[in-house]
Amino acid sequence: MTFNRYKIFTAPLLLASLAPQVYARGEITHITTELVAAIPSSYTIDGQTYEWGSGEDLILKSIEYNGKSIEYNKFKPDTVIVRRVANSRATGAPCSVFAQNLGDSHKLAPSYPPTDANGKGNCDYAKVISSEVLNLGTLDLFANAMRKNSIKNIERVDLIFSYGITTPATGLDESGHVIIEKSGNNHVQVAAIRKLDAEGNPASYGPLVMVHPSTFDDSSKIRYGIAYDPIDATFLSNENKAPQGYLKAAWSLEEPLGVAFVSVSDLGLGANETYYGISLFSADVDSTKHTLTDPTTFPLNTGANDADDGDADLIVGTAGDFTVGKPPTSSNGQPPKAVEGNSNTKDVIDIVEDNANKSSGGSGAMGIVSLLLVAGGAASRRQRRKTAITSKN
Repeated sequence: MTFNRYKIFTAPLLLASLAPQVYARGEITHITTELVAAIPSSYTIDGQTYEWGSGEDLILKSIEYNGKSIEYNKFKPDTVIVRRVANSRATGAPCSVFAQNLGDSHKLAPSYPPTDANGKGNCDYAKVISSEVLNLGTLDLFANAMRKNSIKNIERVDLIFSYGITTPATGLDESGHVIIEKSGNNHVQVAAIRKLDAEGNPASYGPLVMVHPSTFDDSSKIRYGIAYDPIDATFLSNENKAPQGYLKAAWSLEEPLGVAFVSVSDLGLGANETYYGISLFSADVDSTKHTLTDPTTFPLNTGANDADDGDADLIVGTAGDFTVGKPPTSSNGQPPKAVEGNSNTKDVIDIVEDNANKSSGGSGAMGIVSLLLVAGGAASRRQRRKTAITSKN
């Protein structure tokens, strides 16, 4: 297998002037990537054949921040949980993604998304979110409304280090979490998980931290940088209601990739402080109105009032220096398996909302309904080209 490694620098055209560029907090414009041969697969829906793995997976290796090259995803969460609360428009585990195409909206460069255990082609969404692959990612992650082809029921995503992750003694601004967003034009919120309950669910959080679009004009706030030239992306979704099935194309758009860095300092953490990962929230979650540990209190119509509230198209990982906790030594005296850099994977448990259970207590998120996964790993304001998808019969 041949690897092609290269560094990419892309900046918005409006910055191509004599004025010096002003970088905002968290803004990333330099990344290092690898191209790895993708895994071919295909299926047919409505007479249209989809060819995945026709090119390569674009792998993020490192970011450049504050003049330093920082490895991406050296430390991976051992647990990723996608918290779903059913609404009138979406049930089960709907999935929608963007994927790079090769000039044909049905010929996709990357491997098909990791799938869940049902064998019906549905995405293992937590793996997509926590991946190193850049030319495949989530689409409209928190959209509950308005997005005809990508409405879902996701209210929160937890990327958990079950045995703790400890911040470094120094360099707090250069250790943290990398947020990749298609086009870098949508808000998302992040918070540190400060404590887990007895069942491993987030029990308390640090402050909500907003990541702003790359065009946001306040450089004191965290915003995306444009770090990769536009790719031809096809947007694909499966059914909003169970059973979901394989992904079907809706439309295509040429868009760049935005990258932001949220440091442990941004998250309100200090030196040598242990926390348990991060959670992702839609832009309309408000800690003064909603209980962060209980996604059933979040808006179930995200996107109805402001499409950007749910439109974040995310891939998330870590970068920097941490000390990652280890499981205790097993009873047979054998050392525990390392959790650094290689997460465990288990099957999806899909629990559809039951209103009767919402008041029945339960641990963690107050008996919330969720899609639980232990895993490894709208239109753009920078729109270049938009193409409707039509089937080839």
